[in-house]
Amino acid sequence: MKLRQSIGRYFEYGRVVLIVGTSKDKDMAGIVAELAQLTDNVILTRSSNPRATTTAMLAAEFSKWGIAAATTENVASAVDLALAKAKPGDLICATGSLFVVAEATAYLKGLDQEQYSN
Repeated sequence: MKLRQSIGRYFEYGRVVLIVGTSKDKDMAGIVAELAQLTDNVILTRSSNPRATTTAMLAAEFSKWGIAAATTENVASAVDLALAKAKPGDLICATGSLFVVAEATAYLKGLDQEQYSN
């Protein structure tokens, strides 16, 4: 997976904290298989998009890799949890769905989510 390779190549960090949410029509098992090799520090969430996968489905996939991921109700809560868990030098990465990435970026920038809803 390009993400896993790029993180190793372009960033220096103590550990990775992942925020993960996917859409139902994506290869969830394949995505989880790649991400599970990166870290066991995972926070699961779902975007506001109706195609978003449930956190329960993602948690079941991560548990196959021995990872007991934290779950949140929305992306903003996932970002808050990641910021609370991260230590200086850690890397926080939102991934899995561009909807999750967009919502995390908007939340961190303090922008109105409705601007990005269409």
